Amino acid sequence: MDSAHHRLNESEPVPAIGVLSQRTWAVATSWSLWLRRFRSSSEPVLATQAGVQQLVDQAVRQLFEGLFREASEKQRQRAALGIQATGAKANREALYLDREHRDRWEKLARSFLERALERMQASEAADVSQLRRHAALQHFLEVDVADLYLPPHKRCSEDTYMDEPLQDVCVQFLMDVTRGVYVVQGVRYDFEAELVKSGLDVEHQSLEVESLKETFAFNVAVDVRRQLAESDAGHMGQRCSNQLVQAATALLTQSGLANIERACGDHIIVSGGDQELFFELKQGPPRCWDLVLSCKKSNFTSFMLGSRSDEAEVLICAPSSHITRFALIRLAASDNDHLQPISVEVLDFRSEVELQDQLGRPISLFPDLQGGQGRAELLVALAMRPLHLLRRLPMRCAMRCVSSARWARASARSSWAGLTQNERGCNDSGAVQLRMMQP
Repeated sequence: MDSAHHRLNESEPVPAIGVLSQRTWAVATSWSLWLRRFRSSSEPVLATQAGVQQLVDQAVRQLFEGLFREASEKQRQRAALGIQATGAKANREALYLDREHRDRWEKLARSFLERALERMQASEAADVSQLRRHAALQHFLEVDVADLYLPPHKRCSEDTYMDEPLQDVCVQFLMDVTRGVYVVQGVRYDFEAELVKSGLDVEHQSLEVESLKETFAFNVAVDVRRQLAESDAGHMGQRCSNQLVQAATALLTQSGLANIERACGDHIIVSGGDQELFFELKQGPPRCWDLVLSCKKSNFTSFMLGSRSDEAEVLICAPSSHITRFALIRLAASDNDHLQPISVEVLDFRSEVELQDQLGRPISLFPDLQGGQGRAELLVALAMRPLHLLRRLPMRCAMRCVSSARWARASARSSWAGLTQNERGCNDSGAVQLRMMQP
């Protein structure tokens, strides 16, 4: 604007608008070409083995860097309070705070992802967040199975197991078996159906209901233990205790679902609604048992984000929202003296989060939701903001130059240039601007 005034006062010719436009579009075109090259060079290339290995390394690095930060933060908070971790908590944190331990688990995670990539679809293999979730669940399960071969004071969990007649059955299994549907080698166990069939009133016959729960849990545990212990894998898993029975009954619980939730990493806490839990135990290939863990949450109208409820904000959603987690896990027995007798492998792992507002529109969240794209898209958007500003800069400059030229050309044909400074200040600005823009 000042340059236009300067040219006007010295009666300099005003550049043609067409020339300004040509220059501006030339600059804009060059910027667009540069941005296109930048974007193409930043996209992951999956066609080469090096590109796939880069994604695997990135997923493993993200996983264990996050676990290290989490353990460090907990240690720092306890130090500030003068508290020292002991037992299972201290052992679990040592997995990530100790560099040697962390390197060993990272190596196992890379080996798993290299195997898992052969089973994954191309879209899943190209998603670093999906790879990280698979590696996280595999790691948590491997830690739980490795616990079975450690003395109690070195374990990372506090699971306990029954004595005869339910030898090696996880105590948590007996507590959770009435909370969902269990299918054991094709036989369905559903406590809700048993309760309806019994005709008991939960409010007025609470003692009878508790007795029914104990009988139901005992019968399911007996069937599970018999199926596992009498199989070829069960005989191979037998040492001083049957690790196959311990591993399977520990995974078919809320603790197993907690590992899935933790692996997803989005920390969505729903309020109310319905929850469908489904567990299945079926025999796989020789020396293998396959476990299915599934959880679906629906009909809730509010939820929170974050692991600490006192800091989380309650958000409203429509009852049509739902969250589904699914995992297919294989336990395999080996007779190799150099390998752990029981190994675990995640064969399939899916997480679907669909949150809608009261108008049925999808709710986009900052955490790692919707197939792992939410957080990535936000970070990419933040990183690209300066580039978007640079891309719009030539056009904004062009519009400013065209406006200035038009303003100057109109001023030359008006009485504005002949006014003194005081006279200009006395004129109505709106009327002057309107007069300047007239052809």
